[in-house]
Amino acid sequence: MKKIPVEALKRIAEEYGAGELVLIARFPKPDEQGHNLNIVTYGQTDEQAGFAAMAGRQLAAVLEAQPRSLQDALEVASKIRPKDVEGGDRNG
Repeated sequence: MKKIPVEALKRIAEEYGAGELVLIARFPKPDEQGHNLNIVTYGQTDEQAGFAAMAGRQLAAVLEAQPRSLQDALEVASKIRPKDVEGGDRNG
């Protein structure tokens, strides 16, 4: 799996005027079932980078739960709070 560099998101952010970006890429595992996730985040400022990183970790937690429906995904997401995600506590 080739990781997507943060510089690619920086170029997109500059071109489209986005302050924060979260990219989720799924790569099939060779000769196996399932996928590898590559979640890349970018923020123009430290604060924006922090929010993008927190969103990326929350999305990863939902995807890793492998929901089978939108309802399942919403249920998983409703149980995830910033303090439950590593590095996601806004107060330090």
